[in-house]
Amino acid sequence: MNNSVNEAYWDQQPEALLAALQSSAAGLDTAAAGQRLKEYGPNLLRAREKVTALRLLLDQFKSPVVLILPGYGGRM
Repeated sequence: MNNSVNEAYWDQQPEALLAALQSSAAGLDTAAAGQRLKEYGPNLLRAREKVTALRLLLDQFKSPVVLILPGYGGRM
């Protein structure tokens, strides 16, 4: 088995996955965690803008299917 991180993680043995990620079952030590924080930044999700009802309605017209269907006039 290839120990590549690009392989599906659920398809790897835990020991192989931890080795590929350079970690252990106990987690990272403080120095390694600090280095990864500097290298990759904090593990945060970006805030999304709130979707209003009007935006949701207008976004429906971005679909090519919505733009094509009115041309049939309900006849199929």
